[in-house]
Amino acid sequence: MIKNIFYKEWLKIRWAYLAMGLLFAGALIYVFASVGHSYKFNEAASYWYNIIFRGVKFYTTLRYLPLLAGLVLAAVQFVPEIQRKRIKLTFHLPVDEYNVLLAMAGIGFISLLAMFVVSSLIFLLAGYAYFPAEIIHSAFLTMVPWYLLGLTAYSLASYVILEPLWKRRIFYILFAVGFGKLFLYGWFYNIYDRVLIGMLVLTILLSVSVIYSGHRFKKGVFK
Repeated sequence: MIKNIFYKEWLKIRWAYLAMGLLFAGALIYVFASVGHSYKFNEAASYWYNIIFRGVKFYTTLRYLPLLAGLVLAAVQFVPEIQRKRIKLTFHLPVDEYNVLLAMAGIGFISLLAMFVVSSLIFLLAGYAYFPAEIIHSAFLTMVPWYLLGLTAYSLASYVILEPLWKRRIFYILFAVGFGKLFLYGWFYNIYDRVLIGMLVLTILLSVSVIYSGHRFKKGVFK
């Protein structure tokens, strides 16, 4: 039964997932095409100097893409469930409601994680062709919070969509916006290095938050 739920959820998100994958691919091509163009008009040492000492980031195009991907997948997956009341039918399957919710959220979370891992590997491999390993490693660590934000945005957006009470939704949206800004704070390399583990733990913990709002929706709690 869980396999069937995974398959059903994958069918819902597959086109949005493909679209976001193509967007990531296009952004990566643009980033490294721009790098190649810059190399034609600047010496490598001068270009590296701007990156290392002036804080120039050649990959800013990627900054908000994980956030967008998380929000899009959550909307595509859960909004139809609420609008068409299909999730009520899902809750009547012969499977524990918590397992159903975890399976539903799990397919989106895992799919996003796979997309982010692949895009990160492409970024690293392409980056090694132009920059020393130290620059690419530093850039990657600076980007990790952006990917964690994408996963967190998916979890919180799913939580908000399934929440049955609008005043709670508004409160959670405000909280999510404020919390999400923590992942984008600052504009320096490696600024999050000391707290990356904590941010990763929070992202994992929030991944199961959908259980609470899903449970409230099933029980018809409106207070």
